[in-house]
Amino acid sequence: MSYNPIVICDDSATARRALASQLPSEVQEQILFAKNGKQALDYLNQHHVEVMFLDLTMPEMDGFDVLSLMCQGDYDTKVVVVSGDVQREAVDRCMALGAFEFIKKPFAHDELEQVLIRLGMRAVHDPFQVSISSEAKDDESSDAISAFREVVNIAMGKGAAIISDHFGQYIRMPLPCVGMLDAASLQMAIEDIRQRSDSIAIGQRFVGGGIHGEALVCMRGKGIEAFKSLMGYDDAMSNHAELNIDVATVLVSAFLISLAEQIDVPFSLRQPVVLDTRTGWGGLSTQIMQCTPQFFTIEYTYSAESTDLAFEVLLLMEPNALDVIEQVMVSA
Repeated sequence: MSYNPIVICDDSATARRALASQLPSEVQEQILFAKNGKQALDYLNQHHVEVMFLDLTMPEMDGFDVLSLMCQGDYDTKVVVVSGDVQREAVDRCMALGAFEFIKKPFAHDELEQVLIRLGMRAVHDPFQVSISSEAKDDESSDAISAFREVVNIAMGKGAAIISDHFGQYIRMPLPCVGMLDAASLQMAIEDIRQRSDSIAIGQRFVGGGIHGEALVCMRGKGIEAFKSLMGYDDAMSNHAELNIDVATVLVSAFLISLAEQIDVPFSLRQPVVLDTRTGWGGLSTQIMQCTPQFFTIEYTYSAESTDLAFEVLLLMEPNALDVIEQVMVSA
């Protein structure tokens, strides 16, 4: 059986190659790799693409934009969305925009196999024995941090789904920032929190697999009161700090649980505390800055689509966390 080109569109080289390794050998030469939605649409305009596997959260043009534009054009490509954005609203929107199927990251082989059967293809049962000649078309190296960033995206999706379920609307989930942060930049972030009258910062320490860190969670915006009501809080008996503590616990634990499942490193959490940014953080950052000017960080923001409400999450880790993560990802 001959196949028309197949597009795998994902900003992560790790995700592209993981999915390509599951496709049958007879289609390997037909795979085209796209790093963003714009490149994927270019392929669709240049080739008769039979199937496209599409991520949602990408730079330049995300998956929702691609699906919307495809609705306006004359495309007969079957689109399988493969995403870590596991909000029910995300799934519903994709299907309403004409997606053939939605697969949640990290995908299970059996689930992908059933979708491939519906597409008229077979899945590879032993992907480690597949030689992916089409991989030469993908010129981005898949280093440990790139792979870890994909793990972070999936873990972020868990938290976004929880907030979406509580708030009843779609939560935007931009790409995270993963890398080193200097002490001066951290001080600027703390100063920014200090200047906001409507923002409370919550800190929660975590440890696991040789990684020691602290999560900083801030909730801000005019939609806080509405969110408090939906969460079941009574204004007479609760305040922003109490709500932030509960939200921080849920977001941080959901993220770390998903992270632990993917990299096989269990984490334990301490009780969250309200941080006094007026007199200094007094948390892990203060201790670290006494001996090193940098942190390994994961930073991202959730924002409600139709309400002025945002959750800023910053995970700070001791610098040696980078070595631990690189070792874990290489051996995974």
